[in-house]
Amino acid sequence: MKRIISISLLILAISTVCYSQNNEKTLKIIGKAKQVITPDLVNFTFNFSVKDKNQLEAQTNLTNETNKLVDFLLSLKYNKNDIKLSAFSISEDWNYDNDKPKKTGYEATSQIEIAIRFDAFKISNFIDTLGKQNFKYMNYSFANEISEKLKNTTRDSLIQNAIENAIYNANTIAKHAKIELAGIQSIQYNDYVFNYNLDSPMSINPPSLKNSQYIDFKIYNLSLKESEIFEEVTIIWEIKNKP
Repeated sequence: MKRIISISLLILAISTVCYSQNNEKTLKIIGKAKQVITPDLVNFTFNFSVKDKNQLEAQTNLTNETNKLVDFLLSLKYNKNDIKLSAFSISEDWNYDNDKPKKTGYEATSQIEIAIRFDAFKISNFIDTLGKQNFKYMNYSFANEISEKLKNTTRDSLIQNAIENAIYNANTIAKHAKIELAGIQSIQYNDYVFNYNLDSPMSINPPSLKNSQYIDFKIYNLSLKESEIFEEVTIIWEIKNKP
C-alpha cells in the first residue's frame, strides 16, 4: 500500500533542514519505536521489624527470623546468590502518644529481596507454602520486574527499529523536498529503556500460628501485565548542495 505524503510532512522537511557551524546543510530526523513485552520476573520483598526493650534481644530475634527465611528459600532450591539483604538498621523506639516522648526500647529492621522467574503455578505454590510458615515479624510484597537480559534484548531491537524508522522518514522527506542526502553525520539515542507500565506491588501479610484458621493463598490465575516500552534515536544527515 502506497504511503500518502501530506503537506504537514513537507513542512516537517523544511523545519528539520538546518545549518551546522561550518555552514553545511543538515537534516535532523527523530526515529521512534515501541514494543510491548511481558515482564519475566516477580520480585519479592520481605520486610522484618522486631521491637524489644533490650537492644541485643531485638537484634537477636531479627537475626533468627531473617535466617529462618533464608533457610526456607534455600530449602526450595533457590540460589543463595539471588537472596539479597537490601536494608538493615537498629534504632531507638519512642512513644509519642503523650506530650512528652518516651523511649520504649529498640527496633531492629531488615529487608530481603529475591527475584523469581515468573511461572503462575510455581509462584502461587510459593506464596501458598510461604503462608504456612510461622514468621512472627515479617510481611512481604511482590511486583513485576523485567530481567536485565530481557531489557538488553528489547533495547537492541528498539534501537534498530527506531533507526530504520528514521532512515525511512529521511528518505521520504528528501524525495519530496527534492534534496539529496550525502551521509549520516551523527546518531544519538537513549542509553536506557524507559516507560515500564508495571503493576503496583501487592502487599500480603502471612498468617501467624496464633491464628485459629489458616488463610489459603492458592491463586493459580496469576498473570503479569504487559509493558509498553519506547525508544527514540536522533540522526543527522549531511545534505549535498544541488548544482
